Amino acid sequence: MSDGSKEGVGHPQELHESPPTPLPSLQQELDEFWRKTLEDINNTVNFNDHVLPASYVAKMIRDNQGSFTMSSDTPPCVAKLLEIFIQELTVRAWMCAKSHDRSSTILESDIYEAISSSESHAFLNDVLQRSRINHDQVNMSSNAPQLQQENERLADPTDPLCKSREQALQIPKDNLDPAISAQPSPVELKNNEDSTC
Repeated sequence: MSDGSKEGVGHPQELHESPPTPLPSLQQELDEFWRKTLEDINNTVNFNDHVLPASYVAKMIRDNQGSFTMSSDTPPCVAKLLEIFIQELTVRAWMCAKSHDRSSTILESDIYEAISSSESHAFLNDVLQRSRINHDQVNMSSNAPQLQQENERLADPTDPLCKSREQALQIPKDNLDPAISAQPSPVELKNNEDSTC
C-alpha cells in the first residue's frame, strides 16, 4: 500500500461493487414488451379470453362496415389486436412520463407525445386534433358565464386601466371623410357639456 495508490475505505468504488444500472431506453422497453407479448400469444390456449369483450368489437366492426357476415374468429382477433395496441401505446406514454421525471402518473400530454413520436401511430394525430377541438369547445361553453363576468369586470368604467366606451369606439379623424370629421367626437361633446355646467 506504500506504492502511492489511493485505495482506501472511504472511496465510492469500494461501496458500490457494480455501477448503477441506467434506465432502460424506449427501444429496450418496447423490445421487452414485444418479447413478452409474443410469448403470451404463443402460450395462449383459449383465444376467447380477452380484456376487451369480443361482442363489443363485433358491434364496432358492423357499425363501421355495415352488415356483413364475418368469421367467428374475427372479433376475438381484433379484440386481441386492440388490446396489444393499447398496451404498446401505454408503454410508450409511460416512457414519456418517466422522461419527465413522473413515475406515478401518465398524463394526457404523455399520450400525445407518445403518438407524435411514432410513425406507426401517426394516424391518431387527426383523432387527437378533433378530440382536442371538441374538448376545448366543451370547456368554452361550460365557462361562458365565467367569461362573460370576466369581460364585464374588464369593461368596468371605474377601472382606470380600462378605456371608456367613447375612447374605445373613437375612430381616428384622418380615416374619416372631411365632411364627417368636421363634426365633434362624442368625447369632445361630453367635455363641452361638463365645462358649461
